[in-house]
Amino acid sequence: MSVLKSKYEKIDILKKDNDYLCISCDDFVFKDALKFTTPSTLSKYLKQNGVIEKKSIFPYSRYHSVEEMAQQIDFPPYEAFYSDLKGENVPIEDYHTAKTEYDRRRSLPDNHPEKIHNFIGWLQFYNELDTAPLAQAINNSFQNFFEIFKM
Repeated sequence: MSVLKSKYEKIDILKKDNDYLCISCDDFVFKDALKFTTPSTLSKYLKQNGVIEKKSIFPYSRYHSVEEMAQQIDFPPYEAFYSDLKGENVPIEDYHTAKTEYDRRRSLPDNHPEKIHNFIGWLQFYNELDTAPLAQAINNSFQNFFEIFKM
């Protein structure tokens, strides 16, 4: 906390017992998503809070290190997206959609903000498809709470 206080003039903290529920300043807001969500899947939570879900695919079993992802320049083959957990591969349409997006981002100029150089860039893009909508759903949920309970 002392590091934050040394960098930011105004810090708001919402704490219950030993848990930090929310820490915010002018540059960011950290919220403990588990403390503010209903016990449901991400898809259901997003829908409950009026947020459109965007999905993609990732070959979870293929990589064992960041270095392996850094070396992966081309989009992996369809077989790499087989899920041991589900016992099936992703739909072929989802594979083609993801590959097209990856190839589009790889072909962008180096200074373009959406440029992907290797599969680490795809992992970041893939993760942002979940985190940005989750943050929006939490914000919508908070807004509903404030409007209903005037708190």
